[in-house]
Amino acid sequence: MIKQTATYGVWTVNRHDDGKMEVLKNGTVCEKAKPALREIAEEIGFEINPDWTSQQLGVNVLKAMQGAGGSKAAKPQPKAKEEPKKSAKKEESKAPKTAKAEDDALAAAQAEIERLKAELAKAKKAETPKEEKKPKSKDPFEGLMVKVSPGMFIQQSYRLQKADVPQDKRKKPIIKTYGCKFNRKVTISKEYQICKYVVTQAQWKMIMGEGFNMSKFRGDDLPVTNITYDEIKQFIEKLNKLTGKKYRLPTEAEWTWAAMGASKDKDQGNYAGCKYEEISDYAWYYKNSENMTHPVGQKKPNELGLYDMSGNVWECCQDYFNEELGNDDVIDPIEKKENCGGHVARGGSAINKSADLYVQRQKFRSYYNDTGNEWRGSYLEYSSTDDKGFRLAL
Repeated sequence: MIKQTATYGVWTVNRHDDGKMEVLKNGTVCEKAKPALREIAEEIGFEINPDWTSQQLGVNVLKAMQGAGGSKAAKPQPKAKEEPKKSAKKEESKAPKTAKAEDDALAAAQAEIERLKAELAKAKKAETPKEEKKPKSKDPFEGLMVKVSPGMFIQQSYRLQKADVPQDKRKKPIIKTYGCKFNRKVTISKEYQICKYVVTQAQWKMIMGEGFNMSKFRGDDLPVTNITYDEIKQFIEKLNKLTGKKYRLPTEAEWTWAAMGASKDKDQGNYAGCKYEEISDYAWYYKNSENMTHPVGQKKPNELGLYDMSGNVWECCQDYFNEELGNDDVIDPIEKKENCGGHVARGGSAINKSADLYVQRQKFRSYYNDTGNEWRGSYLEYSSTDDKGFRLAL
């Protein structure tokens, strides 16, 4: 006979007079009472002593069920058919506290997640679209090329005078005049690009490798020097293969037009970006360079934003050197090898006098020997492989 009974949710536990425990789940008797009692204890949050006997476990769980809101009837209900209905009502009205707390916490967490999602979506709409990071370019000259418009200018060599003072000061100095060897109108028919800077050692090493940097003065931002014309060709071939572009050396006419700031109104005998009294602001030359090259872009640029067009290093051009360019009008000229020796170098260097830095040609110009590592010019005492570099065009 049932001595004590309690229900909690879907569970019913009956204790008989003989001490036996009967556990029902949804009205069905559980074959193994002990595991069922443990399951009930876990649901109502009741801590079990592992040393309890089965009878102790049943008694304590029964009390815990009653304390958690279970029924305390000493006898089964008189009407067995109505018990399931009453039990169902109790199940609905008295749900386990722990399960309800978990459901509430889960609902609150889901609500917070939805709120954060809404705020994030709103922030994304209000935020200015950011540019996607582009992969690093393999082209070391990406973004450094400056467009130069077509135009026309007069290209000429300058008349210079030299006074030979005799040792006998009673005699008059002997004045030597160098005549104007050419004076021609040059037309640049199409737009082209030229680099802001001469090629640096970092750019050279990126294409040719560390072992090919033979520059005397070392530094990634210093111009690369002490190179042959053949090595310049190899550099350009590798660069074009890597980038798929068509980099090249500028022609002498293109170099001159760019040095003039692409302006025919510029003083033809001026420096690349300045007048004589401003030359130290624009160029490294023998008065301010300490006879060494300097990092590119430290001086002021010319009107096109091109740096070091005067001074720092001589710059190699496509053209071969020709003493006589003639007086005929020309369009996009380039001197061929059959007419002359090595390649023209323009702009003067860090160890040259200011006269060598003129935009136009003078007696103090240089040329680059194809076969060797030597640049030559009228002033051999100022010429050295350590002050000759190059600038790219496109």
